Amino acid sequence: MAEIFPTVSAQRMANIQAGLAELRQWLEDVSLVGLAELTQQPSAYWEQRAARLVDAQAGGLAESMRQIPTMLLAEDWQEQLLRTLARFYLFIQGFEQFEQLSPALQADLLQRVGVNVKKAVLMEQEGEADHWLVLGQRTIIGERLDLRRSWIKGLHSHQEGMILEYAFASQGFDSAISSGHLLSGKWVYYPSSRPLRGMFKAKEKLAQESPAPQALPDFAAFFDHYSESLQALPFQRLVLCHVNDVRLVRSEEQWWIRDKNQISLPLDEKFVEKKGWELMAATGGYPFQLAGEWEGHRLFPLGISVHGFWQSFN
Repeated sequence: MAEIFPTVSAQRMANIQAGLAELRQWLEDVSLVGLAELTQQPSAYWEQRAARLVDAQAGGLAESMRQIPTMLLAEDWQEQLLRTLARFYLFIQGFEQFEQLSPALQADLLQRVGVNVKKAVLMEQEGEADHWLVLGQRTIIGERLDLRRSWIKGLHSHQEGMILEYAFASQGFDSAISSGHLLSGKWVYYPSSRPLRGMFKAKEKLAQESPAPQALPDFAAFFDHYSESLQALPFQRLVLCHVNDVRLVRSEEQWWIRDKNQISLPLDEKFVEKKGWELMAATGGYPFQLAGEWEGHRLFPLGISVHGFWQSFN
């Protein structure tokens, strides 16, 4: 079986390390002048910072830099910005200890900066055969490139997976996978200390409607899962939150998802704006199973099951 860990030339590694050293110096400068100073910077400033990362062959980090101007428009911009800068710093610290890390965590670091594993090599792996439900999809529209995340779960293995796709706005996405599809096929993971992203070796769409897959019992169990994920991969930004027996709660202007133990997580404002009332109508006040993206502070619903079968929110 072929070695699936990403490889990088000595020259590119040197370029990446130089770029991260420059990024670290910028973070230290920001800590001295304060976050408020960044709100005064024009969009060209952030594009220049992103371009410096691209020049250092660390383009995978550039998109996070380009997202900062949008963050600064949010009501909780300080919290979002501080979280993003902290992830940058944590990532840099990891890279500075690169040789002491496990091969799996080294693979995480390299893939985060944009060093890819060839799909042909990935396809040589055995893979996990199962029936996979596409729990939901989320598309992020960018200035240059659109991104789509498709989240899946095995009905028998209970394994989670995520398909990450990029496309220019005029081209659309390559994958024929859609929310709510039930697929039969073999799934392979990219190398990682916490495997999540992957691809299908082979698949076919099944005609039958999918039952709801197995989920965690409550948010306490989810946060145990989340803690394990961060322990394995500290700079991980997203995890799948898949729980049973929750309800939608609206209190004044805030929308929440509440579990059977009365623990509540806030919903993403963008989801509420576009799909909040649709979710309210679909659940009708009944308890439901939920799958969504958890970014550490907000929950973005992807799909639900109220009466045993799956309904997705694109």
